[in-house]
Amino acid sequence: MFCAWQFGGPRMLRSWRSEDYKRGEQPVLDELPVRLAYADRQGEAPRWPPRPYPPAEALLVEAGRLGSPPLGWARFLAPRPDLLADWLGLYTATVHGGVLPPRLRQLVRAEMARLLDCPSWAPPDSAALRDAGVGPRELAALAADDGAAFSPAEAAALAYTRAVVAEDEVADDIFATLAAQLDEGQIVQLGFAVAVQNGAIRVYRSLEQEALR
Repeated sequence: MFCAWQFGGPRMLRSWRSEDYKRGEQPVLDELPVRLAYADRQGEAPRWPPRPYPPAEALLVEAGRLGSPPLGWARFLAPRPDLLADWLGLYTATVHGGVLPPRLRQLVRAEMARLLDCPSWAPPDSAALRDAGVGPRELAALAADDGAAFSPAEAAALAYTRAVVAEDEVADDIFATLAAQLDEGQIVQLGFAVAVQNGAIRVYRSLEQEALR
């Protein structure tokens, strides 16, 4: 879990140009192009679940119902109910709720699964994909890099996602296009949605590969 977050989180901050806004070793968060909106925009930023933590069994049932995240990943975290609840809390707030449209959130999830060669992260029969209107046509368009199939906001979010997953710097034009399509709260949520999945998918894929061996 530590490896998963340490992989995804810094790439999110780097996509917001955090290195350009450092004093000493610490970024000055208030000066980032995307200002973290926790203090005065309540309800738009991811929130941790309240303690005490819910029973792991209830969280596993919900993951199984949605097909998101993969039940195997949730079960992997289950021996640590605090980590399971905290990770799922952030995942649920950014991938299944918040201020981004459901279809955009699920397109990002499906694209990350495709880019990282982990189809079990977003299987076509996932109820979360189906409920958001992401079906065979949309999945084929992602595979073909057919931007015409998506709205301008969706295309901008997908371009940002691809840049972060590729470990490249997010080019100024990609970020400018994103900022023209999404407001600040939405960009914050998108960043966290990518971050919470980016490392986790890689760790989960390694667990799948180990199981096959």
